[in-house]
Amino acid sequence: MDVTSATQTQSQAGSAGGGGIAGGQSLSETFDNFLLLLTTQLQNQDPLDPMDSAKFTEQLVAFSGVEQQIKTNEKLDNLLLGQSFNEAAQAVGFLGKLIEAEGNQVGLTGGQGSIVYDLAGEASEVEILLTDGSGRTVRTLEGPTSAGRHELAWDGTDDYGNDLPDGAYTIQIRAADAEETTVEATTYTIGKVTGVETLDGSLKLMVGNTPVGLGEVTSFREPSAS
Repeated sequence: MDVTSATQTQSQAGSAGGGGIAGGQSLSETFDNFLLLLTTQLQNQDPLDPMDSAKFTEQLVAFSGVEQQIKTNEKLDNLLLGQSFNEAAQAVGFLGKLIEAEGNQVGLTGGQGSIVYDLAGEASEVEILLTDGSGRTVRTLEGPTSAGRHELAWDGTDDYGNDLPDGAYTIQIRAADAEETTVEATTYTIGKVTGVETLDGSLKLMVGNTPVGLGEVTSFREPSAS
């Protein structure tokens, strides 16, 4: 086994390990082996065909590159860890706040929910569809048709007047003008932040049972005293 093979093996190990403490320990242990192999190779080289100094330098540079890569990975790991702490601190700061975020979820809590949407232009008719977790439409409402932002209170009942269980419902807006041309509508999720959870590896603000990403929040404020 020559020094080139040892260097290549270490490079592969560093890539597979992904850096970090384990990679640094492996490199430290392998460095002693590297020096031993190098010394042995120099002692047993053919006097008539000595080791090429350029090749020797190339091997040292390759090993040094692996060491530098592991140190870089360690620094990146520390930066990511710090970013995670910052996001967690920011998320906790939203607890108890009333937030608004672009999304298609309406949180129903205690039989109360807020429907918020923005029309890009004037419409002649607006139909609001609310569906449950199974995709079944549970409530159909008519909404204001003027351009701009609209917020409606939903009493949490279905089309037959029955009370629906608390949870997250999906909202869909169907809006059209007098020529039956579709009018673009943007929907929002609005409610008080009741908790912070990690879902699918991402930190989420919980508005009742509705998860909202930190990057999706468009505004927040203290809830009214009432």
